[in-house]
Amino acid sequence: MAIGWEKYRMGSSADYFSLPRTTLGELARDLKTRLRAQAVRVIGDPQFAVRKAVLTHGFLLVSDVQRAMKEPGVDVLVGGEPVEWEATEYLEDMVTAGMTKGAIFLGHQISEEPGSGEMAAWLKSFVTEVPVEWIAAGEPFSTVAQ
Repeated sequence: MAIGWEKYRMGSSADYFSLPRTTLGELARDLKTRLRAQAVRVIGDPQFAVRKAVLTHGFLLVSDVQRAMKEPGVDVLVGGEPVEWEATEYLEDMVTAGMTKGAIFLGHQISEEPGSGEMAAWLKSFVTEVPVEWIAAGEPFSTVAQ
């Protein structure tokens, strides 16, 4: 796993992790560094403490966010690309309602690229008729200095 969370996995769940105590802002910075991301977006107070995270990948609808955040005790959703006019607003509403929740959005490519590399390695183990090579797409976004 590209973010190094294997040891924090909760039981047999592929999605939920019990992290060492940190803040939303520290977690976002750590993920940005580990994944070499240029543009990470955060919803919620960067100072609030997080322990239980749910990890999603790629495109997120509001139904995906609802399902992920329904798990008791989840502090932060880490995902790829939310539908901004619904999934983002759903999370904003949770924060506005006083719930100590947060979200870190890495972007579509950043959230899926590590798995694409693993898929290529797996395919190489049995596809011999043609060369299999993973070519990293990289991140299309950058940030503008203030």
